[in-house]
Amino acid sequence: MSDRINTIVVVLDHDMAEDDADRLVDLFLHLRGVASVQRNVTDLEDYAARARVKSDFREKIFDLWKKLDER
Repeated sequence: MSDRINTIVVVLDHDMAEDDADRLVDLFLHLRGVASVQRNVTDLEDYAARARVKSDFREKIFDLWKKLDER
């Protein structure tokens, strides 16, 4: 027997205006089997976390580039 799923998390690739998000929420709520949809408002912690990830990723790319240049 296969596992049963009770939650699916959707992460947006960019912040979205509340009006646009309302349309997505309505769409999800109209799908069969969806009991609820929750929005999360972007805050300073979200921004800081994204900035750290971008910085770490940028640093890794530069390190790789530097290693390739040394060859």
